Amino acid sequence: MLKQVQHDNHDKKEKEMKKLLVIVSVILVMLIAGTVYAQDAKSYVDLKLGAFYPNDKEDDGMAGFDTGPNLEVDFGYKLNKNFAVELGLGWYQSKSTEFSDEPTVSAIPIILTAKGILPVVDDKIEIFAGAGLGYYMTKAKSEVGLYSVSGNALGWHVVGGADYNISKQFALGLEAKWFTVKPEYDELGFKSDVGGVITNLALKIRF
Repeated sequence: MLKQVQHDNHDKKEKEMKKLLVIVSVILVMLIAGTVYAQDAKSYVDLKLGAFYPNDKEDDGMAGFDTGPNLEVDFGYKLNKNFAVELGLGWYQSKSTEFSDEPTVSAIPIILTAKGILPVVDDKIEIFAGAGLGYYMTKAKSEVGLYSVSGNALGWHVVGGADYNISKQFALGLEAKWFTVKPEYDELGFKSDVGGVITNLALKIRF
């Protein structure tokens, strides 16, 4: 029985590593393509702080969970005035006191996003919308010590917002992102959607 469990765990880790390898490969191809073919590419970093609003799915979601914090750092290439590619690393968390086990869900996503950009008002404001994929390393734990489990999965998202250019180097932004991701928690015997909506304030630094 122990050997079977170890074998199953090994197979699960192999599948997760293959998924992560696919994500990393896609990211590298897109970033290399951006640097090689975009002569006017401009790089930037987005520092984001905001809130995570969990989905309200009853059966396989986060109904009963509270709004939590969100942090994110994105590194991007603006290939031209109307298109950018971003690679991000984030963290979000949500707790619930409605259940006896007082669960907390948190995740560290690696996010890849392609954005379309529309400059307006003499290029002072840039409206954007986009979509992408993410690899989410999630954890669900009981605040009263009943369990602590991990689950990794691929997810996808759509995003929209606007940046206000303070100068050529700095911009302030507002962003809203909807995403879904369903990791499996084998120890608890279920798969759950730990996505929702994220809103962020952002500081963009170009270099």
